[in-house]
Amino acid sequence: MSIPQIPITKDKVAVQARIKLSKARTARKSLISGVYIVVFFLLVQWGISSWYSLDRLYHYRMDYNMFKDNPRNVDVVLDAMAAKIKKNKLTDYIIILGDSVTFSTPVRSGDSLSYFLEQEIKQSYPGAAAPPAVFNLSIPAMQSGDLYTLLLKLDERNISTDKVIMDVRYSSFVARTPDPPIVFWLKNDLKNANPATFGDIESQLKQNGYKAGTAWDRFTDFLARSVWSHIPMYAYRDFIHRDLLASYNKIVKGIEPDDVLGDTRPWYEKEGLAEMLKKPEYMSGFIDKPFDMTEKNLNVYMMNRIFEHQKGKHTLVFMSGTNEELSKEFIQTPGYRDNLKRLDAYFADKPVDYVNLQGAISTKLFSDHTHYIKEGYQMLAHLLWSNWKQ
Repeated sequence: MSIPQIPITKDKVAVQARIKLSKARTARKSLISGVYIVVFFLLVQWGISSWYSLDRLYHYRMDYNMFKDNPRNVDVVLDAMAAKIKKNKLTDYIIILGDSVTFSTPVRSGDSLSYFLEQEIKQSYPGAAAPPAVFNLSIPAMQSGDLYTLLLKLDERNISTDKVIMDVRYSSFVARTPDPPIVFWLKNDLKNANPATFGDIESQLKQNGYKAGTAWDRFTDFLARSVWSHIPMYAYRDFIHRDLLASYNKIVKGIEPDDVLGDTRPWYEKEGLAEMLKKPEYMSGFIDKPFDMTEKNLNVYMMNRIFEHQKGKHTLVFMSGTNEELSKEFIQTPGYRDNLKRLDAYFADKPVDYVNLQGAISTKLFSDHTHYIKEGYQMLAHLLWSNWKQ
């Protein structure tokens, strides 16, 4: 039995045509909406990148709170730094690498070493439209392995390391038992940048709790470095949150932002500093046992890698010294002074300029046993620039 054919009327044809037209319009609207969303997303990303220039990410130094909670934020600053150098065609600039001394704990950024160094430079270039710039990449607790890693990260971005100032400490050459790790902040960055050097120090890092992570951890780390870091909304998320919180505190609570990191008074106005230095974690930095100045000492090993990198460049290394009055019972021992001589001899044989500033800055300008007050950092900047010019 055949199925009867229902004749297609003109009305049915019209209905089908309207249905097709409606679907086409819906698809076109969806496509247009999708395009609008993509364009909006790209504009937001462009807007974030444009807004967060180096001047909003960096003020005479990196933001410690942004770094300590997420060390990857150093890449955001370095990328913005590279962009500024390229945009302004900068060819003459000095990079500061170091720890809390060159970072300038505890004073605010506007009273820091890099601020005063910029003032020294401007006085040496009166009327110059573009005197040498200064970029301070120091962060408290950085070890020599972190400084070496930063040099490699600068290379990756074609940022010149021809002119570098960095600090060293007596305590950095004390035998590690096993702490502190020779790379404190940037372990995975060194692993990616120089696997061979990382392999040489990996056992010491593992003694301090370093773990390579699972395959999934390595995959997510790869995504963060190679994919998400190129999406501004993700890359700048910590800075966005910081700025929103700062705006809220200023508008609602009337609190002005401040990047001071502690008590900025001079040491002699504070209580308990002498007793603090007698704690084991502080006394270990003054140990007067003879230093091993071979590469068995990991700080020597890592400093040698730095010297290899900086060969033929203008590099100034300085020993900032300690508060001779507050620390006198520790630094007047024959063993301590012999170690200082060992350090002087070691650096004298290297392709860098070296200056030992032990005793060069008045004890009145210290805020504790090793850091300075505002005027101390001003004096430090003056001494460094004088040595740099020579």
